[in-house]
Amino acid sequence: MIHKTILILPLLLLLSCSKNISPPPAYPVVASDTIIKMSGLLTINPTPSFLVQYDFVYKQFLPNIIYSANYSLQSIYFLTRLNGYAVAQNTNQILQTSDGGNNWQIIYTVNNPIFPANTLGLTNIVFPSTKVGFVVGSSLYNNQSGGLEFGGICLRTTDGGQSWVTLKESLDTALNDISFSSPADIYLVGATPDYYGLILHTADTGSNWTKLVVKSGINEVSFNAITQKNGIVLIAGQSGTNPFIHYSLDNGSTWRSYTVENLEASANAVAILNTQPTPTLLVGLSSGAIISSNDNGLSWQTNNLPNAGIEFTNFLFVNTGNGFASGFYTGLFADTILYVTKDTAKTWQGIYLPSIQNKTLKITDMNLIIGQ
Repeated sequence: MIHKTILILPLLLLLSCSKNISPPPAYPVVASDTIIKMSGLLTINPTPSFLVQYDFVYKQFLPNIIYSANYSLQSIYFLTRLNGYAVAQNTNQILQTSDGGNNWQIIYTVNNPIFPANTLGLTNIVFPSTKVGFVVGSSLYNNQSGGLEFGGICLRTTDGGQSWVTLKESLDTALNDISFSSPADIYLVGATPDYYGLILHTADTGSNWTKLVVKSGINEVSFNAITQKNGIVLIAGQSGTNPFIHYSLDNGSTWRSYTVENLEASANAVAILNTQPTPTLLVGLSSGAIISSNDNGLSWQTNNLPNAGIEFTNFLFVNTGNGFASGFYTGLFADTILYVTKDTAKTWQGIYLPSIQNKTLKITDMNLIIGQ
């Protein structure tokens, strides 16, 4: 991966498009060894992938998009600039790279007899340490009775990806996201077969799990995203047709919920910022809004960003004040858009990423990497 040399490739230059989006705000000086890697998909079938890198030395995205026609990189996790892992949604494979993502090697293929492999979609991968890693996925398949049924999977490695074990607690669930505060403290979220929100938690690296099923009246509930920091656990999803937030201020001992009424959307992105006197809780919606709380969830404010049709997918913060929100513009002229903030998510400015071969990019994951 090239990270300090700018290549002049007109096709890949990240120029603002004609939608009158302001250029991203100037960044404060950060360590020169800080970069961001982003993975994504192109909207064609079969679905190839790309990686793009932001370099804080040049304060811009380096125009060296790595284009892979073989894998759909749904989620990435880089331990260093060069060494990383990914899950390929289209082939249900776990991949590893040692050169920054230019080349990928298959290290494991999921082949679970409980449901057909072609119905499984791997959704996320994390490595809490160099040895311990987790992968989750979900499936919707025809059962023996002829009905549709949820299935899912969670795999764990304790040897840096050389071998993987399927956790039996995950097989009757649909799992969408993973969060960790340490290699021992792991949360998984998704949905149960009867369409209730699901939280799985381990405090011993996955040897034992606690299962919590979350209901919201008569509505179906599913969880899409989770993050945790300093004892706060923030989960986002959907209750019926409304955005649904479930959160804990004491590392899962007690829980609270909040439903965004009168809005048909899902909540797909979450972040926790270390603001004072209380942390800031952020949730990105599929409606193009970002909602936030500065009082431990007692009240929530809505920030409707200027372009309708933005479906937010991820947050990534370099520090408390500066961060990205990735989204997919679903209007008449679809585009991938990145919103940038430098004032702790109070205001956002957007930039568009270019197309490749006239196809739209859709960001699926973002990694912050500091050091080598």
